[in-house]
Amino acid sequence: MKNLFLNKKGNSVITMPLLIAFSTIALVTLFTFLVNMLKPYIMYEKLLSTSLRYMFIIEEYGYLNENDKDNLIKDLKNQGFNTNNIEISATQTKKEYGEAVELSITYWYDLTLSVFKEKSLNTKTKNELVPMRVIKYGISKI
Repeated sequence: MKNLFLNKKGNSVITMPLLIAFSTIALVTLFTFLVNMLKPYIMYEKLLSTSLRYMFIIEEYGYLNENDKDNLIKDLKNQGFNTNNIEISATQTKKEYGEAVELSITYWYDLTLSVFKEKSLNTKTKNELVPMRVIKYGISKI
């Protein structure tokens, strides 16, 4: 019995690299999963903050002109949004003081989901376009 539990030289030379390799693979997989899980929330927060900034412009001038709309699209592009997937709806005519103005930005986010195949451990990815919509209402201050 004592021979089973004796420290055999050379076991750590084999097991330590394997342990490090498996741990590294597990950490990289976990990190990738967490980044992919949090990315839609980060994109939504960017969309929300940009919509607030441009809602102040709409409230100040009473509408969203074409120049400001182009700047909005450029800002979203600089933040990592695909401009082909953006829909913007805003007050187009000048509103007087106290009238309602609105801004709606819809971004069709390409969501990538990892799904398991039936009866196996192999995974595949499933892409789906999911709308991220921010609607802001305000009052014209001009």
